[in-house]
Amino acid sequence: KNISSIIVDNFFEFMVLELKKLNNIKISAFGTFKIVKKKERIGRNPKTKLEAKICARKVVKFKPSIIFKNKLNN
Repeated sequence: KNISSIIVDNFFEFMVLELKKLNNIKISAFGTFKIVKKKERIGRNPKTKLEAKICARKVVKFKPSIIFKNKLNN
């Protein structure tokens, strides 16, 4: 591996470790990553209409910064 791929791998590994601790990660001029806890709920298969339980889980949410949004929309 070259040095840039090692740096990127370490960065993402650090992000995963921090998110597991339920810490928010804010990257200036880019956005914020945070963990959101989803409750257990009933879902439905649209094809068969069978109901199934969707277990409680944690998901990562990303909220882009205003600077990032502006660059995307220009």
